[in-house]
Amino acid sequence: MYTIHMVFYEPYYIEMFDFEHSVDEDRYITIGKVGDVLFVAFTERKDTIRLISARLVTNVERRLYYD
Repeated sequence: MYTIHMVFYEPYYIEMFDFEHSVDEDRYITIGKVGDVLFVAFTERKDTIRLISARLVTNVERRLYYD
């Protein structure tokens, strides 16, 4: 069984700043493969990563990952 945090250790993951949702705090988006390709939104608070959401990628996001 895989856990969401493993997406951060995947060697080919994509990470980008989430400009649209970074009003009150800096938020980031990661796309990586952990069993299947996942979209993970998160923020960093001190020394902790706070997961905001995680889901399977859309077809557009899957192409971004594989391209």
